[in-house]
Amino acid sequence: LRAFARLVMLSAGRVSEVANLSFGEISPCRGFIVLGGARTKNGEDHVIPLSHLAQRELEAVWPVDATDHQRDFKLLGRTGRSGFSGTGKLLRRL
Repeated sequence: LRAFARLVMLSAGRVSEVANLSFGEISPCRGFIVLGGARTKNGEDHVIPLSHLAQRELEAVWPVDATDHQRDFKLLGRTGRSGFSGTGKLLRRL
């Protein structure tokens, strides 16, 4: 929850983009997220640069066994198969 809220603010990404981040879209060593056209509102690939603080938030939720995960593993979801849910309720609380 904390990582999701902070990543939305620090990356200036859309709520749905951050909620459904998959393992293969994140390049932690290069410091950016690459979203394919299928995941963006305008249908074009989008690169989101990550600030130092955003990178630290990703490190906090990054799996220890990172090499074992598939590219479509959802980083912020409960199971790894679905993204973060409950964004509407969270945004109302904020």
